[in-house]
Amino acid sequence: MKWLYTSILILIITTSVSAQSLGSITYNVSIPTGNLNDYIDEVSWRGFGIEGRWFQNRNLSFGLSFAWTVFNQRVSDPIQIVQNGVSATVTGTQVRVVNSLPILATAHFYTGKRRDQYRFYFGTGVGMYYIKQRLEIGLVAFETDNWHFGLTPEAGVLISLNRDLTMIVNGKYNYAFSSGEALGGGDNQIDYWGINIGFVWQSY
Repeated sequence: MKWLYTSILILIITTSVSAQSLGSITYNVSIPTGNLNDYIDEVSWRGFGIEGRWFQNRNLSFGLSFAWTVFNQRVSDPIQIVQNGVSATVTGTQVRVVNSLPILATAHFYTGKRRDQYRFYFGTGVGMYYIKQRLEIGLVAFETDNWHFGLTPEAGVLISLNRDLTMIVNGKYNYAFSSGEALGGGDNQIDYWGINIGFVWQSY
């Protein structure tokens, strides 16, 4: 994962020194839906995001975003495992974990002016999701990991608290299309809602 840390460091530096740019760090809360909700139905409180945006004009930006969300739950429901073409139904206490790491190119449209106290925006991200699924039963663990093409519609607001401090609040719908093989077999499309809050640094 060294490439990820290097990319994040470059993102922070470039948004700090570039004219008309915006960088943000957020704490992310995520709500599983669809297939993910069938595997883990608890809200994730373990997530963060980092993003850089470069303005083309007053109301339009393009950028890059990274995020990391961990879903986990302890359950005792039976589950069907499919690995290497072999299928089996497993019972017993299980620890289920899903790591989702989206790496996306983004585009956003903004209302108002850069120095308005409240500046609403909407946009989308398109790119790749690295998703790792893990199932632990006693001393045995099963894992699968895949790269998924995905997209993330988003709406949010920038809140200027003072001249040097801006908050960001947004909602995102993360959708990763099916790819590879899930532990339970079948469709491994992943989707979840994200509610994110954090701080912004801006260059004008």
